[in-house]
Amino acid sequence: MVSRLRLLMTFGRAVTSSFTSPSTQISCGRLIRSSKIPSLVPGFPLKYIVGPLQLRIPEIVSSRRPAYVLQAHLTPPTSMEPPSKRQKGGPGGHQKQQQQKRKHKTLTPEVEIRLAIQTAARERSIDNAFAAYDRAKELGIKLTLDSFACIMFLCSGGDDWEFMLSSANSLEADSSNPSNGNINGSGSGGATGFSSEVITPELMARGRNLLDDMAAAAIVPNEICFTALARMEALAGNPDAALAIAVSIGEKGLLPRLRCFTPALVAYAEKGNAAKAFEVDTAIAAVGLESGENEFGRLLQAAAGGGVEISAVEAVLYRMSRELQCLQPITIERARAFFTSDAAKQGSASPSSSSWILEECSVAEDGACPAAGEGIKLAAVDLTPSEYEEFKIGVAELAAKQERQPNDFKNFVLWLEQHGPFGAVIDAANVAFYGQNFDSGGFSFAQIGAVVDRLHETHAELRPLVLLHVNRTKAQAAQSSTAVALLDRLRAEHCFFATPAGSNDDWYWMYAAVAAGNSGLLVSNDEMRDHLFHMLSPKFFEKWKHRHQLRYTFNGSPDSLEFDYPPPFTTCVQKLVGTATPSWVLPCVDGTWTLAKLNQF
Repeated sequence: MVSRLRLLMTFGRAVTSSFTSPSTQISCGRLIRSSKIPSLVPGFPLKYIVGPLQLRIPEIVSSRRPAYVLQAHLTPPTSMEPPSKRQKGGPGGHQKQQQQKRKHKTLTPEVEIRLAIQTAARERSIDNAFAAYDRAKELGIKLTLDSFACIMFLCSGGDDWEFMLSSANSLEADSSNPSNGNINGSGSGGATGFSSEVITPELMARGRNLLDDMAAAAIVPNEICFTALARMEALAGNPDAALAIAVSIGEKGLLPRLRCFTPALVAYAEKGNAAKAFEVDTAIAAVGLESGENEFGRLLQAAAGGGVEISAVEAVLYRMSRELQCLQPITIERARAFFTSDAAKQGSASPSSSSWILEECSVAEDGACPAAGEGIKLAAVDLTPSEYEEFKIGVAELAAKQERQPNDFKNFVLWLEQHGPFGAVIDAANVAFYGQNFDSGGFSFAQIGAVVDRLHETHAELRPLVLLHVNRTKAQAAQSSTAVALLDRLRAEHCFFATPAGSNDDWYWMYAAVAAGNSGLLVSNDEMRDHLFHMLSPKFFEKWKHRHQLRYTFNGSPDSLEFDYPPPFTTCVQKLVGTATPSWVLPCVDGTWTLAKLNQF
């Protein structure tokens, strides 16, 4: 018979262990054959390793049941380990000794210089970085690529380069035109405080010369180095050179990133050179990169200076509509600056008798925008068929990479093609666990059944698909009569798929929901903030989620199910349909809306 022995420690912690044979060993960190449990506990040895402390057992109290309580006291070990291995100086003494050894360890000059450059980068000190660099040259020490990249990063303004460039142009504009209304500022809304040191032309020149030093040392620059060089050229007022550097990165066999092109774009935008700014936009697309909100905002800022057709600006706004949702305040300001500029006025059909009017407006729950005109509503903006296909392929590729057994997901895709189409995909685990955080709560198959039945009632045209991990079908909750009846019915209708062991069912319901197309619904309250979802294309994922996620609530019982449908319109930049004159609405992250409409007089 197996019994239980409870050790009541003096610090109040109870430890329970099983014991089943006639001999027991008590050890300090490992089993030894010295201390035996007294014969008062016949036939049940302790098989619990206590740790680096000894037990002294003063008494054993027995009862009629086969359970025994040992009152144990902890005492420091006496001869458990050799003296050389004992800790000195009390708790943590050995660790402190090791830390002191590391602290007093002599660093080589190479390590000292590398650490000095890293520290200078953290402290944003260009002078300290170059001081370490000069010392390395004096000692004949070859620096690593990372050290060169750190110094070039500092010479290019660090994380605040965009703010510094905007501020420099703002001062230049203000000195030449005190009433200038340029909208400046970095994509993040301002600087974080770079350094008290000024990035002078001399320091930037030294930064450029680092490439020559790298070549002499047979070190191949990486993309970070060339991006820093492009920023230096932009800060020096040479956006053409910054663009040339960005274009050359791909030609050097390196993988260009969006940040490589941003310095030239920002510099052109700050100068109001729309033609060149849109040239950068073309170069970005040519290497297969996608612009973000900051790049779109800079294009609008550049367009305010004139030099491009109004159709080119509208194309940017349409792209923002497809790829963004709510805008940052700085982007709203840049859009307002464009609509109030002479360039926007000149782009209208009758420039002499028209102008754009800007005002804050409200949007009702049904999408109505009274300020734009009676009966004017925002539209529901969904993915195009080609975007759906691209999104679906992207989900499948990511899912296959994440699976332990890649064929598992491929088999699901084949199953879906054979038994589909499905219009409503149910994240069954999310539904079953809703509101079950009480004592008798658990995995509710009744709630899954309620969702299936309600979809049959309200959306007969949308065939439901229930997705559930295979382990859930083998658990105790799945053995109830309600669960068995539901699963049998769904299997008979080919409306149930159990995701295999080792798989993440999130990928399965995501793929199935995207494959359902523009009429499909995903029944789930999942916020989809997991890192897995961040791997998806933002321009597709956020727009799709906004349009197709069907949320729900239960108020105490499966019969109380309520659906919370997506809004009938999409919160994004939109050109309104049905207005007397061209009108655009722009949503901001702070919840406000801006209406820009052409006023003809």
